[in-house]
Amino acid sequence: MNEKINILLVEDNPGDARLIDIFLKEAFGGGYVLSIAEDLTNGLAQLKKNAFDIIIADLSLPDS
Repeated sequence: MNEKINILLVEDNPGDARLIDIFLKEAFGGGYVLSIAEDLTNGLAQLKKNAFDIIIADLSLPDS
């Protein structure tokens, strides 16, 4: 059984989020599910609700 990799991206810049999605497609093909949070507060809320295999976080979020 091939399970998809669950990835949480915490990124406030939509252009950067799109670029990261492109890089992920090159690396994993269609074998992942990407969830995007636009700030740390939403990222933490998603972490409470879901399990993620990978978390990619912007180090300069406006609320962190």
